[in-house]
Amino acid sequence: MNGKGFNRWWIMVGAIIIQLCLGAIYAWSVFRKPLEKEPISLKTIPISTIEKIEILDRKEKEPIGEVVIKETSIKTGNRIKVLMPGKEIEGEFIGMRDEKIEINTGLTPTQATLPFALVLISFAIATIIGGRWQDKKGPRIVATAGGILLGLGLILSGISKTFFGIVISYGIISGIGIGLAYVCPISTGVKWFPDMRGLITGLSVAGFGAGALIVAPVARALIDRVQVFNTFIILGIVFLILIILAAQILRNPPEGYRPSGWQPSPTSTATTYGYTAQEMLSTHQFYLLWLIYFFGCATGLMIIGQTSPIGQDLAKVSKETAALAVSTLAIFNALGRIFWGKISDIFGRLKTLFFVFLICGIAVLLYNLIPTLPFYYWIGVSLVGLCFGGYLAVFPAITADFYGTKNVGVNYGLLFTAYGVGGLLGNIFAPQVLEKTRSYNLAFLVSGVLCLIGMVITLLIKQPTRRET
Repeated sequence: MNGKGFNRWWIMVGAIIIQLCLGAIYAWSVFRKPLEKEPISLKTIPISTIEKIEILDRKEKEPIGEVVIKETSIKTGNRIKVLMPGKEIEGEFIGMRDEKIEINTGLTPTQATLPFALVLISFAIATIIGGRWQDKKGPRIVATAGGILLGLGLILSGISKTFFGIVISYGIISGIGIGLAYVCPISTGVKWFPDMRGLITGLSVAGFGAGALIVAPVARALIDRVQVFNTFIILGIVFLILIILAAQILRNPPEGYRPSGWQPSPTSTATTYGYTAQEMLSTHQFYLLWLIYFFGCATGLMIIGQTSPIGQDLAKVSKETAALAVSTLAIFNALGRIFWGKISDIFGRLKTLFFVFLICGIAVLLYNLIPTLPFYYWIGVSLVGLCFGGYLAVFPAITADFYGTKNVGVNYGLLFTAYGVGGLLGNIFAPQVLEKTRSYNLAFLVSGVLCLIGMVITLLIKQPTRRET
């Protein structure tokens, strides 16, 4: 069947709109520094342990209560630095009670990164559910549900104004929404475009990579004007509306669909057999693919999650310039999905992955040069973005090649758990290294080496045969 009466390119319009909204998660590093400064964590400090108090900002709040502590006059709402033996704490002064002062502090780098790490793992797990659901019910209802949950999670994050609220609302609710919606454009695209699977997969996910290109500067401007929590609410409303509308375009092709005039190439390595999830899990190739996907995503998502702080801390750029770097990475992320997707159609998936891992590994290892060669910051974010886009374009295509398109939604969802685990561990590892060593050097070294190991493993992977099932 050729699907007459419906222009298949409309699928790509809906796919790209949905993915642009979902890809906003890659702009998280723009939120990290503001959340570290936002007074959302209450601490109580005995006055007897305080050596000195410094006033950082005399902004006041009603009701105004003034106290004198350690010869310093403090009012409710003042931002202060409390100096104690061996440590110091910054935060907003709340008041004094029972010879103790209460201050609201911002988040540590690890805390401020945790919602991003959790949204990645929630996203990956929900992709399995979304893949199975859309294989049975079609992409429209699943993408709609995903859009509702993504928007709701962002809105609740803004309303809660607490660390726990952000973790649950953004890290879990929005993550589930992203996972449900994400697989729908990819699965639908490879079914409508079997004649250009790599390119279409790249286009389907290019919007996801480009999401931060638009959202990062918009979010930065909104944060400056309406603060971080209202920014969450505004973005949640916009994404909810756009995804619901775009989801109505998605539909699966008729059974047995082939584009007019297209016949599978006799030299194609893609299987025509539709592996079930259980059959796929019985092949050793799945686990090798999962491992290298994990290496690539742990590295790429670590850099994406820390791009703005890395720029401000190592390259010494302003927060506005760091937001521009996030957008730059997003541009190359999107371009990489299209470029490597097309390259994989021509030269093969595994050969393409070999070079993607090689370039990414070298690029991340060289991140340690940024303090002495600040211009490498821009080279690094560009190369990592380009390579990360390659992972997200080639792995869906290789899943369809190796295991067929019949169950590609759930099959890719299972492989995509590598993305979630990699994103979670990479974005816990990097800020922990920073807090303990005051440097990102070890994080860059480990992630760069993992990419080079992934490069070698691509040479060991061969097309599975049904005898293994």
